[in-house]
Amino acid sequence: MNIAVLFFGRLNDLDKHYDAYMKFLNKDNNNLYIFLSSDKEPINILKGFITLYKPISYINDKITPPLYNLSLYESNIRENFTNINNVIRHFTNKKRVLGLFNEFVKNNNNIKFDLVVSLRLDILFNDNSKNINDYIIKQNYLSNNIYIPKLYPMCIPENYNSCINDQIAFGNPNVMYIYMNVIDYIDFLLKKYKKCCFNPEILTIHNLKNYKINIKICDINYRINKD
Repeated sequence: MNIAVLFFGRLNDLDKHYDAYMKFLNKDNNNLYIFLSSDKEPINILKGFITLYKPISYINDKITPPLYNLSLYESNIRENFTNINNVIRHFTNKKRVLGLFNEFVKNNNNIKFDLVVSLRLDILFNDNSKNINDYIIKQNYLSNNIYIPKLYPMCIPENYNSCINDQIAFGNPNVMYIYMNVIDYIDFLLKKYKKCCFNPEILTIHNLKNYKINIKICDINYRINKD
């Protein structure tokens, strides 16, 4: 398969993650095209990423979040609000790396992508994690499916009160375009859904459900590197 890998976020302990990422992405049997968006990471760390991962393209410009008037959303749930600047940086990185991928596709229309994968760069996969082909083969790969692992027990996409993992996701390019573009719909989602709020997991699932994307939960074993 031709797979676009859209990395976003902080660049932590790159050498510690690389082998596990390549195993999960099944590097030996897939063609990987890697892209990155990060928020003004130190240049020496960025160079380490470039040397190790050899991205097609990357962006490391500083993100300056816009101001939001929270009084517009007084009827929304407040207790689940996350630091707004962090939420905006998270979704801006996703949109920027998607833009790098879209630009590549525009200039290389002879390459057809089977899958787009969105990944944080501070994930540590467990040794017993399967590779990405296992999930695609064993499930019915419909065009409107997105594959997302569980985050924790409360994050099960059964209704609009729930949330969903925003750290790993994969699907075809059309589905992933919607997944990666939450930043453009924050105001719409907060106004339309009163149980939505400034929280990345909650905004993500409201966006997917708004576009009627089929969510397939995967049992992917990993943890976030907090070191």
